[in-house]
Amino acid sequence: MGCSSGNKPSETWSEAEKEIVRTHYEKGYAHVMALLPDRTRGTIQWMAGKLGVICARSWTPEEELILVAGYPALGTAVAGQLYGRTPEAVKIKACDMGVKYQGGEYTGQQMWSREEQMCLARNDHLIFAELLKLFPHRSRLSVKKARERLRRKNKMAALRRAG
Repeated sequence: MGCSSGNKPSETWSEAEKEIVRTHYEKGYAHVMALLPDRTRGTIQWMAGKLGVICARSWTPEEELILVAGYPALGTAVAGQLYGRTPEAVKIKACDMGVKYQGGEYTGQQMWSREEQMCLARNDHLIFAELLKLFPHRSRLSVKKARERLRRKNKMAALRRAG
């Protein structure tokens, strides 16, 4: 894991630092960072993993409301409204709760509709320039990435059928 500020996982950790991770990590890595200012988030998380410590801080009802209200449009950016929650933690909790990211103006992204996905699948045989004409409201990059996702999905499905 690459870490910043010269804090590499291989640097020596004192027993006192390890004990702080063991006893305080359940309150979240941000809490441990306040107690260990010379350690980065990455090295604290690395040490917690090495020690087998997990952060099991429960989500409050207020946090869940913020997640349900903000995640569909903001995605993991809603983590900025949730103290001590990482984008990855937000993504995991949203998945657990069945909350789906739908894109939005804030992110500059708009999810592909089912109809667009079906049109793309029907016309995947076209050269890229022709395919672009079918999606005039989509950027080149959006169409390119959607096609890559479709082909990856089709390849995985073929591998599952063959295996």
